[in-house]
Amino acid sequence: MTEENIVEEAVEELEYDDGPTSVYVKRRFPLNLLCGKITKKKVLCAFAIIVAVSLIFDFLAATVFCSSMLSKGGSKSFYNYLYGEDGLKIKKEDSYWLSEKSESVFLEAENGERLHALKIKNTKPTNAYIVICHQYGESSLSMGEYARHFYELGFNLLLPDLRGHGKTEVKNTSMGWDDRLDIIAWCNEIIKEDEGARIILFGVSLGGTAVAMTAGEELPQNIRAVIADSCYSSVWDLAGCYLDSVPLVPTFPVRNMASAMCKSKMGWDFKTADTTLQAVKTDVPVLYIHGENDESVPIIQSNDIFEVCYAKGADQFIVQNGTHARNLHTDSEKYWGEIDLFILNYIGL
Repeated sequence: MTEENIVEEAVEELEYDDGPTSVYVKRRFPLNLLCGKITKKKVLCAFAIIVAVSLIFDFLAATVFCSSMLSKGGSKSFYNYLYGEDGLKIKKEDSYWLSEKSESVFLEAENGERLHALKIKNTKPTNAYIVICHQYGESSLSMGEYARHFYELGFNLLLPDLRGHGKTEVKNTSMGWDDRLDIIAWCNEIIKEDEGARIILFGVSLGGTAVAMTAGEELPQNIRAVIADSCYSSVWDLAGCYLDSVPLVPTFPVRNMASAMCKSKMGWDFKTADTTLQAVKTDVPVLYIHGENDESVPIIQSNDIFEVCYAKGADQFIVQNGTHARNLHTDSEKYWGEIDLFILNYIGL
């Protein structure tokens, strides 16, 4: 008996209910019709299907990640990754103080859309200014607690809404990269009004990265120093940390795909938006602040930035037990002590 004739009996009872009479039929099926022979061609075909399905899944994951991260107001899941589900718990009284004290000012972006900022002129005459940049998914109104301190020190204040945030009309978030040029434009506006302006740049998280990236550009001499709290070394590194935390989504190739999508949409990719490379070109004093226990943006990223910044006066302040964007609340006395000392050393009041 040949292999082709070998069969195994499979009984299928087909009941035809027709009064008292029932019919049962036995059918015989060759096993090779049920499972067939395993061939190299079939294995390759199955492998190709699995790869194709996997790539489609990765492409969809990259599309969702890129579009949501760069969307107006930011991605909720990305926000929760950075700050936890409870968020930053911005105090209403600080936001109220800021809104009551400030006036809205606007600046035109290269595409004609308007950039927005809050401006506060100190009651004490001064040519000291500080540009304060907010966190991812927030707006200038989230920085009231910081703004109060600098106001009490005697600074004039400017608080931009970064791209994709607040009342700024630009819809896409730029993760600090395009914001660096906007920050310089805002500083030039200050200088137009006050040629002797002495300006410090300050930011936290996204804002900290934005001012640290700005520091690597050719700056007006009026910008005297930069203070960057909780900044990431690059969008590439930040995306990697985030995707590592997402179940079932592989960092490779999702991050690569998302980076290519960002290049197509924004004109820059995740590796281009690199704070470390900007630090190499920085020649103004910079104070990098980072939490020792930052799990969203590991402290190694701050270390990498600081190690390549050879600007005179560059320094790093590690907040013991500090977490992402919460260093002020971990040890407020030491936090402000380090910042105030840095300011006195490089700008005075």
